[in-house]
Parts: sequence; structure tokens; C-alpha cells
Amino acid sequence: MPHPKDERIVYHATVLNNAIAVSKKKETPSVKLSIRVDGCDLYPNDELIGKIMYGDLWLTYATMERTTKTLRETFGWQGKNIDELNEPILAQKKIDIVVEWDSSFDEKERPNIMFFNRPKGTLTALDPAILEGVVSDLQPMLDGVLDGTGVPEEMSPPPPASGPNSTLDTDDLPF
Repeated sequence: MPHPKDERIVYHATVLNNAIAVSKKKETPSVKLSIRVDGCDLYPNDELIGKIMYGDLWLTYATMERTTKTLRETFGWQGKNIDELNEPILAQKKIDIVVEWDSSFDEKERPNIMFFNRPKGTLTALDPAILEGVVSDLQPMLDGVLDGTGVPEEMSPPPPASGPNSTLDTDDLPF
């Protein structure tokens, strides 16, 4: 099936394997991923479904922060040592990949993985340090509601200003 030029398409995929690799031309290090394309909501009969693709998470000075964030948020990697990524620890992870059809390498149009994303509908838990602050702020309010005493007075927001010079934005009220 021909794909519109410059269209980015989201595919559901499964990681089959991962390893540390270096590129052939510049010897740039990466986490190389082999990925099986499992499906596509936009094109359910797409030619890539069932195919194996390869992608890289580059390990350079310029990309290390982004790669680490992707490894943590998309693949769930919590390791601290790069050499762990030379073992197939990402295998069987379900991900979404964003693919663009590219002909910059030669005249033939080829699929190129642009991004690795968490599958649609997945959530990431709050960082424990942030969660602790949120919980300590909210728990007294919940306790008051549950025991029937209501939200503690000291936790209620100040009353809105009123009068002709009021800055209350009624469009932003959550009720």
C-alpha cells in the first residue's frame, strides 16, 4: 500500500530483542532494537504488520538524556548501568512506534522508525517524591470528607474577589 509522503503512522509493536551496537559509518553507539509490527489502527491491513523492523536509541552526548527518558518512560527500564542494555531485557515490551516512509538513503522508499512511545492508554505513576507531597496535601481533605467533618477550613481556598474590579475568571471554574 502506498503511504502519503511525510505521513507519520503509529504502529503497535513488540520488542523482540535489544543490544548495544555501533553504526557502520560513524561508529555511533546505540541501543539497537528489533521490533515486530503487530498492528495499525489507521491501516489495519498495512504491509508492515508482521514484519520485523530495527530502530536505534542513540547513546551520545547530545542524545543521552532523551534516550534515558525514553528507556525509562516507554520501556520501563530502571537500570543504572549501560551494559545491562546489552542483554535482552527489553524483549516482549509492548510499545507504539511512529514510522515515516523515507527515501533519503536511496531512491526506494523505506519505513523509518521516528519515535518510540508508550502504548496508547498506558499511564506512568508519579515519582515517589512528588507523590509524597501530593498525598500529604490531599489526605487531610479526603479524611474530612470520609469522616463527615468536611474539608478542613484551613485548607479551603480564599473566597474570590467580588465587585467591579474582580479578576475572577468564571470560565475557568471546574463546576
